[in-house]
Amino acid sequence: MVVNVPNPQSTKSQILMRKLYLIALCVMAPELIYQAALGQWLSSHRSVKLFRDAGHPDWNVRHGFYADMGGFHLQCPDWKSFPIDAKQPHYLVVHKYVESPKLQDGHI
Repeated sequence: MVVNVPNPQSTKSQILMRKLYLIALCVMAPELIYQAALGQWLSSHRSVKLFRDAGHPDWNVRHGFYADMGGFHLQCPDWKSFPIDAKQPHYLVVHKYVESPKLQDGHI
């Protein structure tokens, strides 16, 4: 399961508490963790298919997971940046609002 990228303002204790919460959830309700992980896996693979169908073969499963965990942020004029999921970069690239991310797997 992919855990979201922590907020830069998060303290070490906040990050630790989120991890402990996830561990407790794994112990008490493993089926929920399995369903969440399966949903993330499906979303990532769907995004790869969307990008490949649109003629962008460089997008891979790792990019999809990275997007779904909040790794890509959209910076709009006159608005603070916000994370986007794996479907949203596809829309932005296909409609030529942004270029396809040129991110190597080693940088993720």
